[in-house]
Amino acid sequence: MKNVVTVLLLLFLGGTILIVSISRAGLEIMAKEDNEGKLRVQPVMVEDRTIYNLPEVGIMPGNLLYGFKKIRDTLWEKFSQESTRKGQIQLLMADKKMAETRALIDKGDKRRALKSGSEAINKLKYARKLVTETEEFVIEKEQLSKQIQEASIAYKEIIKGIDNPKLLQEIDDIKKEQEKENESKDE
Repeated sequence: MKNVVTVLLLLFLGGTILIVSISRAGLEIMAKEDNEGKLRVQPVMVEDRTIYNLPEVGIMPGNLLYGFKKIRDTLWEKFSQESTRKGQIQLLMADKKMAETRALIDKGDKRRALKSGSEAINKLKYARKLVTETEEFVIEKEQLSKQIQEASIAYKEIIKGIDNPKLLQEIDDIKKEQEKENESKDE
């Protein structure tokens, strides 16, 4: 009995180390691809003009592996210590959720699209909060703020497909907060 418990404990420990290692490597690969412009390749179009690009969607809600994806995303957030990097990860997670939302809308799964859209907006708000609060990396902070502003415009276009006034209002609130912040910078 003692040997079985030891083997199970070692398997659990080995699995945990493997998941953490794969997650760290995935985070570094993702960061590199994002910096090189290879990650966000799905255009959000308005009037035949690309206003933003989202990452491709892989595993969708309802897939058996979706739980592992959520664990990986949580680990990515934990591995990011500085607020600018954490803001970048949150924005990426928001973009992935919004790409998921768009795919679910296209499939006609409005219930899951609404849930994913809400999660995307919450992650976008958190990314904005992290960027607003940081006092480090001024250039990165400005770039990330601009990207969040562009994302909120694209998100609104996608959310129109769900036809949910509450989510649309949340996006409008993000945009208004950013406009106020930009006005106070100009003064």
